[in-house]
Amino acid sequence: MNQSGLLPSEPVSSTEDLGRRLRSYRKARGRTQVELAELSGSRARYLSELERGKDTAQIGKALEVLRLLGLDIYIVPRSLSAQVRRAIKEANDARPG
Repeated sequence: MNQSGLLPSEPVSSTEDLGRRLRSYRKARGRTQVELAELSGSRARYLSELERGKDTAQIGKALEVLRLLGLDIYIVPRSLSAQVRRAIKEANDARPG
């Protein structure tokens, strides 16, 4: 979800992009970096680096943070990307409000 409440329809293209999206989801759920760090067994500094897009962040910790935010990562062949974006757009369009 982004700040408008819609799901992003574009793939994550960089560590910075992933970090921005994580920050957006964390804030939308009313969590601080400190709270999420405690829940995920990491440090607030790690979450700060992850949200800033530091590319040396450990993937295992990142996956735990995503899990705690209620998010999943799917690996989708690029050949299906247009279909996935279309499905996300349809889901966003169907949301009330």
